[in-house]
Amino acid sequence: GNLVVGNYDNLITSGNAFIYNINNTSPHQWKQLVLPGTPRTTTLYGVWYNGGTSYTLVGGLSDEAINVPESQLQLSKAFIIDYDSVTESTSNFAAFTYLNQPSVVTHFEGITTDGGSGYNLSAMWLSQSGALGAAFANITRNADNSFALPTWINVEYPNAKMTTGDTVYQNYVLGVYSLANENG
Repeated sequence: GNLVVGNYDNLITSGNAFIYNINNTSPHQWKQLVLPGTPRTTTLYGVWYNGGTSYTLVGGLSDEAINVPESQLQLSKAFIIDYDSVTESTSNFAAFTYLNQPSVVTHFEGITTDGGSGYNLSAMWLSQSGALGAAFANITRNADNSFALPTWINVEYPNAKMTTGDTVYQNYVLGVYSLANENG
């Protein structure tokens, strides 16, 4: 398609997601993505072109709760949302956490088709115990076109002390790893 997504900070706010249409020649080429519920921060990391004017976007949102027990703290959730490039409208918003369980941080980092009616996604997560990791997720559509709960697979490079899930292509998660025996 013709969309690029990303994030920006300015002097007033941080964690702002944008959509850029490379074919738009008007002065308003950049559009800020505003999610339902007005989260504190929004990030966009992936865009998939469905055809016509339809795109599906993925990223993360922060909705920091005040005065909640630490065991219930969720700093961010991953989200998926549909976007129409002509009307600039969104639909079918859904937010998720790693393994569909409480987690401190979950972000979708990349999106591709699963070859059927759903999407394969790469994700990063941080558990309440402090574990950090990467995951592969598959999301299908429900009969009403909304998104079903993801199926999650943990991604961990053998003998690595850290693995990231930065993007996805077909059934492959791409990222970075650091071996446990490396110094520096």
